[in-house]
Amino acid sequence: MNGDIFSAFLLILIIIIVKEFTKPKKKKKRYVRTGESSSYVNNHNYTHSIRKDIYEKTNINNDKDKILKGMDYEFYVGDHFENQGYIVTYHGIKNGKKDKGIDLIAKKGNEVIFIQCKNWKKDGRKININHIKAFLADTYNYIEDNPMYKNYNIKRIYTISNPILTKSAYAYIKNNQDKLQYLILKMHE
Repeated sequence: MNGDIFSAFLLILIIIIVKEFTKPKKKKKRYVRTGESSSYVNNHNYTHSIRKDIYEKTNINNDKDKILKGMDYEFYVGDHFENQGYIVTYHGIKNGKKDKGIDLIAKKGNEVIFIQCKNWKKDGRKININHIKAFLADTYNYIEDNPMYKNYNIKRIYTISNPILTKSAYAYIKNNQDKLQYLILKMHE
């Protein structure tokens, strides 16, 4: 078990290093609102092929697909916000388990959105009120630890690939829409 955890950690570290050192240096991205961003598609396919190569060289067979699907969903959600003009930081991919419960940070003007991404199937697992409250608490703690965000207009979005919220989680979000929203972004498979 510890070997699998270490291997998963090592895999994420390798992905981050490979991504940072193999991407071409270029000017800051500017997004045109005329459709799909070709720069994202090229970068996404490039990083996906790097990750696939790394996965094929590891022995984490049980978690390999789960980790890759989670990362792909974070890229997918990030692309959604980039296409709306946000600059997205892939906080979860960059920091792994030390992401402090925040997968993406999207900035545009004076607005910052903290995003949690869940690419769970409809296999009986549900996102419950405790998941939602934990994310909300994580964002407050993150802002407390990073006071530069206190001057921004903060939003929090819990992004899911399937409608798998429990009734209590849905009710909690509905009653706290000023603090938190959810968004269903179904990823094409």
